[in-house]
Amino acid sequence: MIGVRCPKCGLMQMPRPACKSCGAPLGGAEWRPSPPPAQVSRPVTPSRASIESKLTQPEVASKKGFSKAEAIRFGWNTMMSNPGFFVVLLIVVGLIYVLPEIIRKSMEGNNPALTVPLGLVSAVLQIIIGMGLIRISLRFCDNQKGEFADLFSCLPLFFKYLFGSILYGLIVLAGIILLIIPGIVWAIKFMFFSYLIIDQGAGPIDSLKRSAAITAGAKWDLFLFGLLLLAVNLLGTLALLIGLFATIPTSMVATAYVYRKLLGKA
Repeated sequence: MIGVRCPKCGLMQMPRPACKSCGAPLGGAEWRPSPPPAQVSRPVTPSRASIESKLTQPEVASKKGFSKAEAIRFGWNTMMSNPGFFVVLLIVVGLIYVLPEIIRKSMEGNNPALTVPLGLVSAVLQIIIGMGLIRISLRFCDNQKGEFADLFSCLPLFFKYLFGSILYGLIVLAGIILLIIPGIVWAIKFMFFSYLIIDQGAGPIDSLKRSAAITAGAKWDLFLFGLLLLAVNLLGTLALLIGLFATIPTSMVATAYVYRKLLGKA
């Protein structure tokens, strides 16, 4: 900073009206420090990563559906790639379902005391076979080959599956009592409890909670998917029942495929 010299006493000093030593007039304005330059705030430019995350995050959250056509196509292609396996599988499953019932009916007149135990055996076998069919369907979705031994491979999960089925049935029944529509919604909401038990060994209550989580935002798609599978199997029934050998495996694998898709998005 340039100073001024007093003409009377010769004191060098900052510009001011009068000398601070002798009071002689200096003829200048009193010096004050200049204010610091104003800070200009620059707008923060968001990074590319943050922009992409904001664009994609709402899309993932709102679009939790799946392609129904893709699921049906996957089930059909899987069935067409393994026709012999599925035909024999359905025949074996049909015999396991039907034979205990035939035996029970034939013994009703001769030995009525055995009808109840045979009925229980038939129910237990149906539960075990149902678990095995889910395991086989999941194997095909995981690019593995299903095996007939898988029909009885889920025995350690029997009681989890049984209690989960009871809870699921009670929930759906309560919803049907409440004007039917809640029953349909809850049936869809908790429909994958059995897959979570077979696939991940989840407990009955935990499997219901996790099923509710993975079906959130996809209930309408699942409802339409169920109607589509119903129509497909109706066509199989109209084809002299022979078509069921194609439509049932297609439906099984397609449902497991949808479960895998929703589980991956959850």
